[in-house]
Amino acid sequence: MRVELTQMSEKNIDYLMGREKTPREIVEFLKEEAVIRKFSDTLRRIYQKDDLVWRLTDGISRSSGEETGSVARKVRNWLSDRNIPQNRETLFQICFSLDMGTEETEKILRMTSESGIHYRNPKEVVYAYALKKKLSYEAAQNLLQKVTEIEGESESGKEEDTRFYTQLIMDELKDVDSTEELAEFFRRNKGRMGELHNTAYRKFRELMRRLKSPEGAEQESRYGMNRISDRYLRLNVPLTKESADFTMLQKIVKKYWPNSRKLQNMYTRKEDVSRKALILLYTSFEFLLDEEQEEEDSFLDDDYLDDDPDTRLELRFENMNRILDECGMSRLDPCCPFDYLILYSMKTQEEEYMDEKIKAVIAELFDSEQGE
Repeated sequence: MRVELTQMSEKNIDYLMGREKTPREIVEFLKEEAVIRKFSDTLRRIYQKDDLVWRLTDGISRSSGEETGSVARKVRNWLSDRNIPQNRETLFQICFSLDMGTEETEKILRMTSESGIHYRNPKEVVYAYALKKKLSYEAAQNLLQKVTEIEGESESGKEEDTRFYTQLIMDELKDVDSTEELAEFFRRNKGRMGELHNTAYRKFRELMRRLKSPEGAEQESRYGMNRISDRYLRLNVPLTKESADFTMLQKIVKKYWPNSRKLQNMYTRKEDVSRKALILLYTSFEFLLDEEQEEEDSFLDDDYLDDDPDTRLELRFENMNRILDECGMSRLDPCCPFDYLILYSMKTQEEEYMDEKIKAVIAELFDSEQGE
């Protein structure tokens, strides 16, 4: 395997290699044998002391102002994997409560909310600095109020000027060691700041432009968001918002699944492009996304479909990770159920397409598990 894997990931990938597995076999593997990366296990590996429940309950209650009993119930649910935190602010509160550094915070964010610290988002830059300096969440809020006033003096830079700025900002922030230096950092970089991922949006916008106006299509044939969502992105996922009857595996796969309203909001920049939307578009339009790569950097040549299925999987795995890296999003994780289904779809046979495989395995997942 060309992609570097952890021991946990290797077991899951090994099952995909060699003999072609049926959708039912993949679903059964996920239910019975696969190594699934759990939020509770990650927390316990990062914080190994006996007072984990108390630290989380006390820290989040003080950070959020929420009643202690209510927070305690949430913590118990997280540590028993009944559910996971639903928003990034809570995740940051968890990280502050456990005195995590930026590297540990990256792990928590990437496994639960699709992307790590967004180093062009003013709030998350302050959080990164505060975590590095072991400041409290409350101290981070006070610091945020001060630097936001500096950042607010100028509008964000234009998209074309910020394409390569995230890595530059990350590198520069490493040398910031005091609140005075942080204030100066914001003064220098305020025009580069923004809460949305520009590279992801640029790729998403180009794909959506082509989908909305297929080449050669007449004006009346152009696709609306409902048609794009239903035809290319729903992929047999149930439309219902009710999740009480879903198993945990179904809930994990369905979480953040984009619908037409979400797509429209992403397209108009009312919300950020989601990792799941970008990956799902890739399953149908990998060559359009690959066209965005510089020619010398692209490794999906015109003949790669002539390779054997295992090699196709490896090449697509690496290519998708490169795209996600560019967009500041988490790489594909073989220990994440949704990502594993995507990896399964990447191993195509001759005359087979990724979107066909993902539709088949998702149909099996929701049909076979319904009511269990």
